[in-house]
Amino acid sequence: MDFRDVCDIFGGTIFLEEPRGNFATAREQIEHRERSAAEASNDEKAAILLLKAIHAALVGSLFGDDESPKFQQYMSPLYQGDFGPRWQFRIKVYIVLVSSWQFYPPLFRFCTLERGPVSMLLDTISQAHAHNSRLVKELLDLVDEVEPQDELEFRIIREVWTLAQRALEAARISNPSYLYHVLGSNNSKHKPEIFENCCSRLADVRELAEALSFDTISNYAERLILEVRQAQGSPESSHLLKSLKKRYEASNDEVGIGICYILRADSLVSGPFTNPIALNLLPVDGWDYLGSDTNLDELNYISTLSKGYSFNAKSLTKDVADVSEELDAMHLKESAGNADDDRDSWEVAVSAAILCYKEAEDIFLKAGAVRGQALAISRRACTLLTRELLPRSYWDDRDRIILDEIKGLFEQSCELFAKADDTILVKLTQMHLMLLASHGNKDIYEVKHNIGEWGYNSGNWTYTAQLGLLAFRLGDHLRYECGSSSRARLSYHCAGSVLLELRAQGTSLFQLQCAIVSLFLSTSSSKAGKLYLQIAKISFEKRVKVELERAAEQDPSWSAGIGFFAMVLADLLIAACQKWESAATMRKVCSDQLRLVESYDSSPISQRWLRRKRAVIHIYSLISEYEEDLDRGDSEVGESKLTDFLEHTNVSEDEDIDTKLARIDVCLQLRRFDMAQDLLKTVDVCELLTEFSMGLAALPNIGDNLYKRRRSIKAYESKLQRCINARDWRKSAELVELLESFSPDHFEFPGNYSYVEPWQRFLWIGLLQESQKKYETSYHSFRQSLLVFYHEWISVSDQEQRRSQLNHNDFNRIATALARFHLRRHTAEAPVLSVLSRKVDRTKVRIIERWNTDIILSKDAGQVDALEALERGKALSIAASLSFKVESSIADVREWDRTHHSFRTWLDLLTLGRPRTEDEEKEYQLLDKSDRLLDLGANPLNVDKRPLSDQVLMYPEILAGIPDDTVVIYYSLSEDGLALLSIARTGILSAFWNPEISASATRQMVCRYVGSIAEHKDSAPEDWLVCLALSMSEVFIEPLQADIRSRSQVIFIPSGDLARFPLGALYLDNLPLLLQKAIFQVPSLSALYHLGQRPMCTQSRVSVIARPGTIRDNDEAALPMAGIEALLVGKMFGSAPLEASGVSRNQFREELEQCSIMHLSTHGYFDTSAPRLSYISLQERFRVIDMLTVRTKAVLVIFSACVSGTGITNKGDDVLGFSHAILAAGAHVYVGALWTANDLVTMIHMILFYMELAMMEKPTRLADVWRQATLFLYIAKPYQIKGLLASFHTRWDDIEAAGLLPNQFVRNGRRKLQKAIDEWITPSGEPALDLTHPYYWANFVMIGNANITMHAAPRSV
Repeated sequence: MDFRDVCDIFGGTIFLEEPRGNFATAREQIEHRERSAAEASNDEKAAILLLKAIHAALVGSLFGDDESPKFQQYMSPLYQGDFGPRWQFRIKVYIVLVSSWQFYPPLFRFCTLERGPVSMLLDTISQAHAHNSRLVKELLDLVDEVEPQDELEFRIIREVWTLAQRALEAARISNPSYLYHVLGSNNSKHKPEIFENCCSRLADVRELAEALSFDTISNYAERLILEVRQAQGSPESSHLLKSLKKRYEASNDEVGIGICYILRADSLVSGPFTNPIALNLLPVDGWDYLGSDTNLDELNYISTLSKGYSFNAKSLTKDVADVSEELDAMHLKESAGNADDDRDSWEVAVSAAILCYKEAEDIFLKAGAVRGQALAISRRACTLLTRELLPRSYWDDRDRIILDEIKGLFEQSCELFAKADDTILVKLTQMHLMLLASHGNKDIYEVKHNIGEWGYNSGNWTYTAQLGLLAFRLGDHLRYECGSSSRARLSYHCAGSVLLELRAQGTSLFQLQCAIVSLFLSTSSSKAGKLYLQIAKISFEKRVKVELERAAEQDPSWSAGIGFFAMVLADLLIAACQKWESAATMRKVCSDQLRLVESYDSSPISQRWLRRKRAVIHIYSLISEYEEDLDRGDSEVGESKLTDFLEHTNVSEDEDIDTKLARIDVCLQLRRFDMAQDLLKTVDVCELLTEFSMGLAALPNIGDNLYKRRRSIKAYESKLQRCINARDWRKSAELVELLESFSPDHFEFPGNYSYVEPWQRFLWIGLLQESQKKYETSYHSFRQSLLVFYHEWISVSDQEQRRSQLNHNDFNRIATALARFHLRRHTAEAPVLSVLSRKVDRTKVRIIERWNTDIILSKDAGQVDALEALERGKALSIAASLSFKVESSIADVREWDRTHHSFRTWLDLLTLGRPRTEDEEKEYQLLDKSDRLLDLGANPLNVDKRPLSDQVLMYPEILAGIPDDTVVIYYSLSEDGLALLSIARTGILSAFWNPEISASATRQMVCRYVGSIAEHKDSAPEDWLVCLALSMSEVFIEPLQADIRSRSQVIFIPSGDLARFPLGALYLDNLPLLLQKAIFQVPSLSALYHLGQRPMCTQSRVSVIARPGTIRDNDEAALPMAGIEALLVGKMFGSAPLEASGVSRNQFREELEQCSIMHLSTHGYFDTSAPRLSYISLQERFRVIDMLTVRTKAVLVIFSACVSGTGITNKGDDVLGFSHAILAAGAHVYVGALWTANDLVTMIHMILFYMELAMMEKPTRLADVWRQATLFLYIAKPYQIKGLLASFHTRWDDIEAAGLLPNQFVRNGRRKLQKAIDEWITPSGEPALDLTHPYYWANFVMIGNANITMHAAPRSV
């Protein structure tokens, strides 16, 4: 068997790029040959073993331990057997070839691998080349001793493979239109003689093969010459292509003709050394420690493709004209002639290439060349993907047709590759399909693991690693070039899964993990960001350090690399802790990391960097402490710390940039905009460039170098963000002009290179335009910002990531900006309402004009548009949950609930900002070992893949949920101000804009009020609380007081921290509002509507649970009054109360799902560091996150427990707490406490509520019943409360007389109740507790559709 036989069996050549090959057919031929040679000679046995080995290599089965036949398995007997010197020589020849395939796959021989993440493989590739060079040297020494045909085989393999590589490299450097030259890179490597020498030697191979009538190799060599000439940008390539095609036509070689069409299309659509593989259409240069290493010529994607590649307009027009004539597509020639710019030319070229690929596909189909057909189809799919979808920041419904077409082409090519037994290209096609798939596709998670496992088990380590790293690079492109965080996240996730399964280098995984953390930092995805930060820390400790320390044993300079990667991790930790962690956690975690950096790198540069970072940690710790003080109601304490820092820390001229930026952030935190503006003047671009180079070196002479320009964009965007927040509009305008000089249309097109989200850029430019009174232009920018945000938000199926996106600092500014614009169209100029002090200067208060309340406002009215804009940004997570209609089977939904709950619990416990308790640690360890955990973002039920219009209603449908005789008070807070509307069923009544009441100012007021009560309880100065409530009422109630007075019921839609404020404690006409009106809260108008559409529980079952303290677990205080409360409520409804300490988590879930009313009296705990781990005390903790597994139809759920009604509100007004979680689970109305509760007063309040409900003669709104109960509690005389308690005493006796043994439920309960009665009135005649204090009467809030009417029929009152 000679070389000709080998090539013929595999379709003409043994090189992987040959479209003729069909490995399934080759396998059949080899098996037939083996069966025919029953008593074969040694030569024949060796030949069969070699053919099997080559086939295994071609189908991607090289090495490994699985059961599939391997190249290694067949080569070993050849190598060890006694087949003679000839076979020893041939074995080494093919080992060289296959080793080259393994470490530098032919599929990627045209890739630019010298830079970017793929360059991390170059050391491995270099080692493979060194090994191959030694083998080649041995073969050269033996070449004189072998047969001529074996020498010919060796030289052809060596020349065709090696020369092609060298020629392509030389062509890359010599091509003036290639990125080496476009980027202004050093061209010292350019040596034209190398290129010409390689081409000359390839021509010699072609002539030799032609002389030996070896036509397939001769044609293949000519193809290689053509390809390198195309890569060089030589005009000769077009002539060569025509010549090659004529040769194929003369020999009636249809497959060859099809190959010519593929070559033509490749030259049209792709750059030099770039096969049209969508994963690899993006050349790279440089490395960004936050993940960006994409480096293209222009910031506009299409311009880059057209300018950075090897054709120019003239040659392109000629090529298109040739295609037009050959395929009778004259419209292409006309389009090429009419092209105005490079982008138009490139699009015409792509259209011509698609025609060529389709023609090649038809030819291959006719000739029966399955693999060629698959190659043509996959190339067409990649070209469509590149042209239609990759440049977009998002895909809308119009793209679905194209997307389906592309997916169909990939699926078709995948089937054909599988039919041809080409596993390598099957995996490539699967990678494309995986990156196109949505999160909701279950198959995507199986495929990505399958690719990594296949690469590891088959020995295709480098090839598979390149697939993973190219997906990483595509993620960078989608993030920085297209501005699509959701699609970038998917690409990163696919890349990480492949690399992880492959057991890839630690540095590769670490860099990918850092990029993912950076992405989550930019989108405020705290849970996911913390998860990947943990993974990055583990990766650094267990893989990066180990690998680099091993390398440092051979070369000590590698130890500096550990310090560098430790710096990278430290930067991420500081940024993450600054956003997501407490001051204590920040100091500990970041300081530990800095010590690690210091232990590996003690250079002066490192020491300077460490000093800067320690200063930053100190400053941001102060900011974090301020936030914590604010939450406790001690805003003055926290503010004084920051003020002292600003006033007593001198600003030096040589102060580093990190400290300057942190100092500016302190000013912004305190809203000292003038001071921030002064500090911004001291920050120049060179300093910012130093900061974004990790402080290791400045980047002087900012010029044409693309890497420096990209760094400049990051620096300018960082400064612009602070200028916008500091209201420094003059400097902002200068920065916008600079950014647009680097990146035209930077603030108009999402797909520009940027380090921030596209919607943020549109928001910033809109705010700047608004400050310049360019209102119509600013409106367009705000609308664009909202549109882009929603496309990103709706494309994320994971609920946690959706919620996190809504918590971005700038998100709520978009809707309020749009509302502000619409209000301005119908109002006087900028109103001002100031209530930061207790006394308001009435001369500074200007109220926006009122509108006619007697008509339904038209759709074009400004306030209607404002409402719609606000509603689009209001509590979207809860709106999505409330509007979701279960379409899957109950079993599927239940399984999804359980799996989703397990994953979210594991994620919360993993990323907990405090030490885990013993029980939490046990649960975490159990979940961590579970194989039922989801991939991040998995959502098999597609619960969130519905259009936004299904979740957020528009005008006038949005008014349908508002009851009659009701006014809705609608708040929307941002850092720009407060939007305030009153709305009735007939339309919008009033609308106001207050620029002086920001979200942070409101937070201060709420924290002062709630924090004071939480800390001091009824000892909090009542006069001070009333004064503060009156001041807040002037902002939040007084502008709408006429609308409120005229209606009996008020529905509040809170915003920001108002969600944890007792809005019923605000004043109207010097009296708390709750005492005058029926009041409840809803997350949004859409939520109110969806709540009204919910089915109610058809069962009339009341579940009562209490923890009276008969068993005191976990040192919890006894709650005897809670037990008595439960006994009395249970007696009213004929329901025996359950002891909370005996109710498991599952039992409570069942009770909640089966009852119409749930009343729970127990301990409640709020976890500020992890609000979803807040819980109520049962036999075990029932947490907010456990509500994920509940689906109920309960009408009323009351948690008579401390802090059960509070939560943390994100920037999108979704509340992390029991209130929204219970509504999302299906309940109609929820009642919970904002602060710690007094169990005696709570018992009185709750029994009053049920008594009022029972005494109503007709069905009554729950909100009215709650108001009556609260009013009685507030105005009751001491003797009335004592008489009420005495009636409780009587009921106890009735329960006991009925043989129900209440003393077993509440030990000594009767005696304790009697004690409360005896002590209620003091000797001075005053009540023991002042029930007019808001600590008592304002604690519990009613959330949900409390307009529901009930006519309960308790058995005794």
